[in-house]
Amino acid sequence: MIEIRHKDSGEVLLEVDAETLAGYSFAGAMLRGADLSGVNLSEADLRNVDLREANLIKSFLGDCDLQSGCLNGANLEGADFSGANLTEVTLNSARCCGAKFVKSSLRYAKLVGSDFTGADLSGSDMSLADLRAQFEGANLSKTDMRGSDLTDANFEGANLAGANMTNARASGVSLKGAKLEGAIDANGKALSYSNEKITGALLAKRRAQNKAWWQFWG
Repeated sequence: MIEIRHKDSGEVLLEVDAETLAGYSFAGAMLRGADLSGVNLSEADLRNVDLREANLIKSFLGDCDLQSGCLNGANLEGADFSGANLTEVTLNSARCCGAKFVKSSLRYAKLVGSDFTGADLSGSDMSLADLRAQFEGANLSKTDMRGSDLTDANFEGANLAGANMTNARASGVSLKGAKLEGAIDANGKALSYSNEKITGALLAKRRAQNKAWWQFWG
């Protein structure tokens, strides 16, 4: 029997009759404030789970399914979500420094105000997501950010090589020191240089008459 307790009060939030939480189905569970630090949750079913303010420091969630889950205010520092499905996840005001989201799906995700400093999101699908967050020094190489909202996002010192930002909303983006080799800007044009003077104006969205069918930003 495994007990999942609240990180502060110690209250038992859930008892799991299993030897491991890897691959376990938590679908729809209420785990707000849960202490899951360092836990192996690989391939777990976490769809629609409430993990607001949870402690997931250095947890392993590779290939788990977190679709439509809520992790607002959670601490994900050093956690590994590689290959995970985070489609439509709500992850606002979360701490994700140094976390791994390699080749994960963050399509339609909401990451407003979260801190991804030094995180690895390489190869992930972040299309149509709300990415108004902190990505300083993060690895976003070969990410798909088409149609996403990057308004006022901080990508200083980040690796955006090969990233596709076609039709993204990008006013106020900070790109000082970012690596942009091979990246595609909001106009669908390839970039081939790094320049600390580059600003969000470079990524200005394309003319209305050229919008793709999935471009919904005004």
